[in-house]
Amino acid sequence: MLTTLVFFPSAAALLLMLAPRDNPRLLYKLNIAIACVPLVMVLLLWPPFLSNSVLSLLESRAWIPTIGASYALRIDGINLPFLTMITFLVAIASMLPPIGDENLRKQSILLFFWETVLLGAFLSHDYVLFVMFWAASTIPIYYLMEAPSEPRELPTAKTYVFSSLLSIAALAIGLLILSASLKAPIFAVDELSNIVTTSLDPATQWWTFLAIFVGCSLRLPVFPVHIWLPLTLPRLPVAAGMVLVGGFIPLGIYGLLRFALAVLSDAIAAFTLVLAIAGVVNLIFGSLASLGTENRRRKAGYQTMAYTGIALLATATFTLGGISGALYTMIALGLAMAYSLALTVLTCPQDSPRGWPLLLYGLDAAQQLRLPGFAGFIGLLTAFSPIFRSFPKMSISVIAALILIAIDYGRLLSEMLSTGPDDNIGAPRTSLSPLTAGAGTAASLLLFASVLLGFRPDLVLQIIEPAIRQILPLLN
Repeated sequence: MLTTLVFFPSAAALLLMLAPRDNPRLLYKLNIAIACVPLVMVLLLWPPFLSNSVLSLLESRAWIPTIGASYALRIDGINLPFLTMITFLVAIASMLPPIGDENLRKQSILLFFWETVLLGAFLSHDYVLFVMFWAASTIPIYYLMEAPSEPRELPTAKTYVFSSLLSIAALAIGLLILSASLKAPIFAVDELSNIVTTSLDPATQWWTFLAIFVGCSLRLPVFPVHIWLPLTLPRLPVAAGMVLVGGFIPLGIYGLLRFALAVLSDAIAAFTLVLAIAGVVNLIFGSLASLGTENRRRKAGYQTMAYTGIALLATATFTLGGISGALYTMIALGLAMAYSLALTVLTCPQDSPRGWPLLLYGLDAAQQLRLPGFAGFIGLLTAFSPIFRSFPKMSISVIAALILIAIDYGRLLSEMLSTGPDDNIGAPRTSLSPLTAGAGTAASLLLFASVLLGFRPDLVLQIIEPAIRQILPLLN
């Protein structure tokens, strides 16, 4: 079943190639139908996990025995919410109609291929397989990028490619260090953690952890290797931007937890402070940079860094509450930023928030401020207590970041209130006339999901926490 889940989107993408080119409405409906199938498959897995009748599912077979690599896919409470997020966001993205000169056929095929490799990466239970899916997940972004509007713009594509290659190289170096140091070539996570604990000296674990940390830092991204994100988001279609912030970036936190923290136990003590400092820097820098940015999509890139900063700081506590809060924060990131990006479609093609209807903009501000009733509030509430106990001085950075976010949205909200309808570019401030049915449905579903997880966090925590308890002995 797991293999079917992974490769169905790519197989279905071939069907889109056969769809009539002169019937965009059929292509649009077919796109939505295909995107809903993996989502339904993942949702069917929730009841047995919620009832605790199933804690994990493993699908494994020999793949490259000469190097010890296996085709191992495993689903548990840690990756199930992210699989749901990816399939949900792809379904949401399929509801967005093409904007301007966007090629719906090309975009849909690339998104379905991207869904395949992201699902494969989150399900990978073998380090070699994970690195291959990780590398493949960088390809669709390059082909989804739009051409620069001005010749003097920074070389976004080159920046992204360079960052991606460094990330892949770092993970590959970690793989080479492990393969050169272990007596038995085994890369399945469970067996790998047992062998590393008994056979790998702390110094080798340190260098392996450093390589994996660098690779994941480039993906998250962590300051100062963040430049690709605010450059890339404005160049991507809104649909691709949603999958980027909700699936591509959370893979960095997941990879760090699954293949570094849960395997290289002797290196954890040396990198605890590094993780915490990286989180604080990301949190403060992302909030400050967002405060000084008017471009809506570029602002979303910096806001994403603030979310990942909280997740890194919470992960550094190595506690049940901290890691649960970190994962919940990354789930809230996908919902909140996808909704924020959807608003650029709902009102007008401008990236400036001045043309947004006040109600929709207010809901976006409430999510970014992590107010009660939204998923972000639960993530922050779950993470803050462990952060305060482990890093009391660093916890001040969370409060400082929220103050900066409040200043940013307060300024933009006051500008919106003081701007008359005649001064707005695009849609009137209180009118939803530019809404399309698909984009409106997508934004409504994103908002509903965030509110649902804001009032029913047990739906996710009940699945995440038992899986985290299984790896906590390795972290401590």
